[in-house]
Amino acid sequence: FGFSLVRGVPIEPGMVEVVGNMLGHVRNTNYGTIFDVVDKGASAENLAYTAASITQHTDNPYRDPVPGVQLLHCLRAAPGPGGE
Repeated sequence: FGFSLVRGVPIEPGMVEVVGNMLGHVRNTNYGTIFDVVDKGASAENLAYTAASITQHTDNPYRDPVPGVQLLHCLRAAPGPGGE
């Protein structure tokens, strides 16, 4: 278990997959190789598509094999306080 911060990654779509493939193999799921977390407001069909605060949790523990490492790459922060 752990946490790492990687700096200097270009702020471009798809770079999180490039970095992931530098570290190992990026697994394809039913969401694809990249899952974009975007606030879709009232049309959200998944908690990740809302502006709701999400505490620490495990994604997809039912998968076989279970996820090993998850990478997050913020391309644009929401306006307002938080996330600095």
